Amino acid sequence: PLRHPVQTYTTTLVLVNNLKGSVDVSIRSSASDRLTVEPSSLRFGPGEAKEVRVKLRVLKFAARAKAVEQGQRDILHIK
Repeated sequence: PLRHPVQTYTTTLVLVNNLKGSVDVSIRSSASDRLTVEPSSLRFGPGEAKEVRVKLRVLKFAARAKAVEQGQRDILHIK
């Protein structure tokens, strides 16, 4: 069980296909328990823009000064 309350932050990113052809994209996180993306797969036509929603769940808060300064380094892989 979690001992600290979980906070969730949500933002929207706009991805644009600047290519002349269609593109299939899949997005995954390096830490799926903390960082999620919806939708995780998209198909873009040429010049098309689409929104994805990114949610960050803060499961615990940093106790050390170094962790507070540097933060957590989660990565979104876009392929």
